[in-house]
Amino acid sequence: MKTIKKAKLIYLLFFTFIFQAPSFGQEAPENVYVEIGCIKSKSNELGSWLKENGIKFNKAAQEAGAVLDWVLVETMYPNGEECKCDYRMVTVFTDMKQLDMMIAPDFGPRTAGKAFGDKALEMYNTFQSMADFVGSQIYILRSSALQGPSYSAMSMINFIQVDDDNKSDYRKIVDDVWMPAIREAVKAGHLRDFSVWERIMGGADDEGNYITVLDFDSFTYLDNMKNMDFPTIFKKVHPDKDLKEIREQSDQLSEDVKQEIVRLVAALNKPEN
Repeated sequence: MKTIKKAKLIYLLFFTFIFQAPSFGQEAPENVYVEIGCIKSKSNELGSWLKENGIKFNKAAQEAGAVLDWVLVETMYPNGEECKCDYRMVTVFTDMKQLDMMIAPDFGPRTAGKAFGDKALEMYNTFQSMADFVGSQIYILRSSALQGPSYSAMSMINFIQVDDDNKSDYRKIVDDVWMPAIREAVKAGHLRDFSVWERIMGGADDEGNYITVLDFDSFTYLDNMKNMDFPTIFKKVHPDKDLKEIREQSDQLSEDVKQEIVRLVAALNKPEN
């Protein structure tokens, strides 16, 4: 499927990216999806504008049952000309019926009308003057260390390419080997959260087909992770496995494409919002 570029639909203005696993209440849904949008900024005021008006729009979409959560993040590194997306924008949903709702021709105007009243068209024109919508992709959550949202201040996103023939083995080593050790590291307070997402629609070669997301609170927190004795943690969880061999197996199954560091701007379900 080609990358979506339907910026003329008002609802696409407010698709934002979530990296933290959302809260599900008593029972976790069978699947969690994210519609990822990429935004290039033409105004220094775009972040604050999206924070205020994106929350309003997605609150209306949430009340209509179309979305589960909404988060806006700003790309910190790389920056300048090397930065493909100044803001990553994604809507979270749990059923493809919700995606059908969101792509319906009347969904954007109807939801914008509920959120902004007779100023809906004005909001669309303002966005057009402040930003360029580059495109979007859909990912599915494959694994996460935590079950609820962490809403950390920052995230490190690694874009990874996995050949189709290796996907089954890659997911197995993530679920059976890496994730149990990572959960132990989170439990010990060395990590905030870690999740793995697979792209299922859209995308370009430079994006890879998987992303892993490491959540942290500050660059000091990130630097302190270097002091974590992960080999000891790994041996505690997998006394019969060799860490070096597992790393080599992982390297054979996947290829790193690029890395981004982003910071949280807004989140629909975050208490202060």
